Amino acid sequence: MGSFFRSKSEAVQDPGAMEAFQTVKPALQTGVAGSIGLFNQYNANPAYAGPRVAGLNPFQTGAANTLGNFAQGFTPDATNAAANLGFSNIGAGMGFGSNAQDIFNRASMDPTQQIIGQAGQFADNPYTQGMIDAASRDVTRNLFENQLPGIDRAASGTGNLNSTRAGVESAIAQRGAADRLADMSSEIRGKFFGQGLGMAQDQFNNNLRNMMASNQELMRAGQFGMDTLGGAQNLANVGFGQGNLAGELFRNFDQASLDANKAFFDESLANRLAVLAPLFGASQAGQGFRTVAGVTQQPSMAAQIGGLMQGAGAMAKGFSDIRMKENIKVIGALESGLPVYSFEYKPEFKDIAGHGQFVGVMAHEAEQLIPEAVGIAANGYKYVDYAKVR
Repeated sequence: MGSFFRSKSEAVQDPGAMEAFQTVKPALQTGVAGSIGLFNQYNANPAYAGPRVAGLNPFQTGAANTLGNFAQGFTPDATNAAANLGFSNIGAGMGFGSNAQDIFNRASMDPTQQIIGQAGQFADNPYTQGMIDAASRDVTRNLFENQLPGIDRAASGTGNLNSTRAGVESAIAQRGAADRLADMSSEIRGKFFGQGLGMAQDQFNNNLRNMMASNQELMRAGQFGMDTLGGAQNLANVGFGQGNLAGELFRNFDQASLDANKAFFDESLANRLAVLAPLFGASQAGQGFRTVAGVTQQPSMAAQIGGLMQGAGAMAKGFSDIRMKENIKVIGALESGLPVYSFEYKPEFKDIAGHGQFVGVMAHEAEQLIPEAVGIAANGYKYVDYAKVR
């Protein structure tokens, strides 16, 4: 198309570039206006504003609250009660060791003298003496009521009342009675002493068994205290786990809400930028003329057409099939030789593709030169990815 400039002080106009610009100007205006309108719509509602996170249902909320209240209410009280019970029993069982030593010392000592002493006390009790007195009554009566009076009567009959013989017989009778009384007392006391020995031995053994049994209970109390403390620790761990589980449920919901808000922000920003992109492309195409160092410059027709396609034409992405278009006019070509057209969409496609005049290429032609830029949409029509068209 030749040089744009003759000198720095004289503006040079390229008739072809001017013709191209006038041709695409309506499409450029339509595209820019459409982009601005679309941006205003997205700016007002940049992203889906409805619910993005499903809230906790009443069952979840109720269960979490119950679990959390249990962890914060009952569990500490139960833990403290169990701990107090454990410490109390441990305190009771602390005497187990010293008691065991005392029992060992008692069991190791010789209990003979102790048992003999207890048996002697049992044999010498007042009740034993009463039994001896009762048993000796007949011997005493026989001595004083029968034997001694008989000796006296015999001596009196012979006239020798104070004779030596009578004295000897009387002494023998008394000694015999004393011997019988001594034997009876010894037998009775010996019997009671023997019973006392058995009773003292049994009592000693029973005392040892009772002391050992009591000390075993102290040991069990201490062990129970240790077990109870372990149970208190387990209760505390359960309470912590339950509280953490309930808190985690609510924390996850809060985090999901934060993530949804962040996604809404990112989506809103991305949508606004996506709508602004065609405006930037169209503005590049609409630069048309610019003044540098006092000289008015005009871009080439290919540059204007390419910029316009990146701007206004980008809004028609997905609708580049010739079957959808009418009023088709060639307005130029890209540097690759791909023809560029101005066109309108057929009435049956205007609502989905757009109203007014547009600038772009034909998909079947682009497919021959840039096959990677052409695809088939879900509706069966071909589209062009203008980002890949140069």
